[in-house]
Amino acid sequence: MRDKIEKKPLLGDAMIVERNNIKECIRENIKSCVEKRHAKNTDIIFSNAVHDFSVAMEKKRTSVLVESTNELLDSPRFKNKKYIAGYWIRLNVYSFSYTYLICDILTASAIWLLDRISESGRLSEACLLIPKDEESIHDFMSPHISDSKYDKKLIAGIESVIFNRNKDIAPLEDDGFGFKRIITSDLAAKGKDKADVKSKRDFEKLISLVPEEAVDTAVKNFKTCFDAWCDRFFNNVESHHNIYLEKLEKVNSIHKKHNKLADQFNSHYKEFITLNSDIRQFVNPEKKSRKKAPHVNAFLNKPEPALTSDPALNITSGFMDQLSTRAEYSQKTNDYSNELEKICDDLQKLHNDDLHAMLEHNHSLTDAIATLMPIVNRHHLTMPGVKSAMSNDTYYDQLMSEINCYRDLPISDPYELCFALLYLVESGSNIPWLYGA
Repeated sequence: MRDKIEKKPLLGDAMIVERNNIKECIRENIKSCVEKRHAKNTDIIFSNAVHDFSVAMEKKRTSVLVESTNELLDSPRFKNKKYIAGYWIRLNVYSFSYTYLICDILTASAIWLLDRISESGRLSEACLLIPKDEESIHDFMSPHISDSKYDKKLIAGIESVIFNRNKDIAPLEDDGFGFKRIITSDLAAKGKDKADVKSKRDFEKLISLVPEEAVDTAVKNFKTCFDAWCDRFFNNVESHHNIYLEKLEKVNSIHKKHNKLADQFNSHYKEFITLNSDIRQFVNPEKKSRKKAPHVNAFLNKPEPALTSDPALNITSGFMDQLSTRAEYSQKTNDYSNELEKICDDLQKLHNDDLHAMLEHNHSLTDAIATLMPIVNRHHLTMPGVKSAMSNDTYYDQLMSEINCYRDLPISDPYELCFALLYLVESGSNIPWLYGA
């Protein structure tokens, strides 16, 4: 039998973020994200994911996310902004790198640029910026890309100019999985992606061939889409969070019962030990105290007489008291022992309930994130993708009932969107560093 039962802590809302611990919350999530990637039994998709947490990029992303979260907490539109902020932080930390979309972003941006440059009648000037040797554009000539208007070499040439725009400033960065960072990067994070070098001049010249109004419209449309993209995330946080809170309350209810039983056990056990100690001292009186020498009358210089002159009476009386006390102690010991055993049985049942409740609690938070992330995440915008991420059908059914969260975004031109993302990085905007978008 254990000598003491420890109390269980009551869990708080893991998604609540206070203004004074935003940075700490971001760091904890980054640490968890990195640990999950390297965990032995983690999902293979997650283990191969790139999250862009080099020293420079982590510093930049943290700074931008702190600013964005503070703006969210200041916003009057949200009623429960403290826990919405928690989801916002997780979304942005756990979202994957842009490197998976490099080929698509490059090709779409190149075609959009060619359309706008062609409309302005300056296509010949753009052709002069394309590398002359085919080796430089060979890697960009995908057999899966074709266009009814532009030759593959022309598209690949424009892609090459975009891809290599920082080549003469610093070597292109590898993400560790065979991709090059050409959107967000260490160079951009440090603010060192501006220099008067040929590769950068060629890129800037290419952009200058596009009418300024077209570039402004592209950026404006991207920001409109960004706002709608995030709105449908925020609009669906509350219902998922309420499910999480139900599971949280269930865990805490069990912990309160556990703690009440723990107090009872610890109190009874303390009394049980004290009682046993008294029994040992009663059965072995010599261990209880040292035998006292008879008191000597200083004036008569002889021992004081005993209180009774009949030794037999003293022996009989003591023996009967001993028998009576032993029986009383024995009954008390049995009572305490039985009560302690009963409490232990109740605690074991609660322990099993707690394991189940904690599992549900953890799944509820994981499923809430897994459900919400596809609402905005660029990798899983399909219902089968969402269902595969669920631990049970509860969230999938709820998501189906909230099909409005998958309403069309205001994207009139996806090619324009890709160019705008690239341009926003070049112009120093914080939006691309909010990876959840």
